[in-house]
Amino acid sequence: KAKVSALRLNAGTVIGVHTVVDLDGVVFGKPTDRDTAADMLKCLRGRDHRVITAVSMVDASYGQDLTKCQVSQVTMRDYVVDEIREYICSEGFVDKAGSYGIQDVPFSPVLDFRGCYLNVVGLPVCLVVKMLRQLRISLMAPLVADWPGISLCSDCVKHTS
Repeated sequence: KAKVSALRLNAGTVIGVHTVVDLDGVVFGKPTDRDTAADMLKCLRGRDHRVITAVSMVDASYGQDLTKCQVSQVTMRDYVVDEIREYICSEGFVDKAGSYGIQDVPFSPVLDFRGCYLNVVGLPVCLVVKMLRQLRISLMAPLVADWPGISLCSDCVKHTS
């Protein structure tokens, strides 16, 4: 995605991000419809899985590119079928890998996670900042001052403050 977009530009850096859910080797992307979303959520219920986000950056001027991945472990709570049905009706699953968002309230499907919270959301800020620095792109100001209610990983705190 980033390379194709960079071809249309003369300058700047294009960042492309793609997140998937890996449940025992079965990869869930974004659901195509309500039934697929419900099936994904039923499979994930009460289980551990990995959330993998790939970040690609392309310098539109020189074509230099860099791609890295961030992985977080997630444990889902044992929600009931009625909660899935209500969540599906709310359209909360739309455009989300695995059909859920760690930040989705009141559904709150995640019991616990290890790794980067923002990776599970779909944009691992700590990885993005590390990659920008690797490409020698400086940031004008800190990205994170205080994000109430969000448990940032140590890398997000270290690299974005």
